Amino acid sequence: MGLVGEYARDWRLVRAVNLDMDTEMENELKYKDYSSRRQQQLSQLRLFKRDQSGGDHVRFVAVRGERIYVSNTHALRVFGMNGYFAYAVDGLSRPAGMSFDANGRLYVADEPSFYSPSIKCFYPNDDGDYGSMRYFNRSPVSNLTGICCSKPGNLYVCEGTSVTVLNEARKRHRRFTPTATVWYQPWAVAVSATKAFVTCVNFDAVVIFNLDGTFVSRFGKSGTHQGQFIRPLGVVYHSKNDHFLICDSHNKRVQIFSVQGAFLDSISLPYEPLDVCIDPTSTDGLVYVCGANVVSVFAY
Repeated sequence: MGLVGEYARDWRLVRAVNLDMDTEMENELKYKDYSSRRQQQLSQLRLFKRDQSGGDHVRFVAVRGERIYVSNTHALRVFGMNGYFAYAVDGLSRPAGMSFDANGRLYVADEPSFYSPSIKCFYPNDDGDYGSMRYFNRSPVSNLTGICCSKPGNLYVCEGTSVTVLNEARKRHRRFTPTATVWYQPWAVAVSATKAFVTCVNFDAVVIFNLDGTFVSRFGKSGTHQGQFIRPLGVVYHSKNDHFLICDSHNKRVQIFSVQGAFLDSISLPYEPLDVCIDPTSTDGLVYVCGANVVSVFAY
């Protein structure tokens, strides 16, 4: 599926990646004797695809190197830049947001149905795959969604009705608490050197905080005009241009804002964008926008 919608003047589409298993891999599965581990991984991919067809679509996306990491409510799957399935990350029940730190470790918000939610940390093995896991058990707070690693090493976690900041030792450092009527149920968070942007899906708005947790402002309301939203979801900070990009899902676009919250531009899409990210290992400034089963790659 290619991107056919219009996009912003200063942004160009580089490519669109379909997240699927190609015909050759399906043929290999029929005729070759894979190891039990590979058979298990391919079975997990079938579960992932079944979830997709049933409406349980990708919720969050992350990119590192030549890999695309996508989560839905049952799995975290890894794909190559050609869209082919690579492997599944084990040890997760209901993965949501994910983020890489400066050392290449992968943090995932996981909220099992019958256990306390937690942030799980995965270490890369020798070939770059993520298989070694450590747990950071959390208090039983529901509604874990987006997370974001900052360069100093802090981890920002959307949980319940606030954003919690964990320090480098992964201890609670501070909390971004809402002022009266400012938000309910933050969905995703992204940070610059000075500001944190938090999308509030229930209010069709975005809240800006200083990194010390003080409230700065709130902008946006329900609507289709510039700076308005219908279900704002994923958000990412684009350090190359000092902008924030926000998925305005039901309006089928990504809106771009300054760090002060001023509207700058938008990218129109033929699908509802669910999450947006950049590759923390790259300096090319590419932006990855994820829909139900496609990742569109844009350059500025």
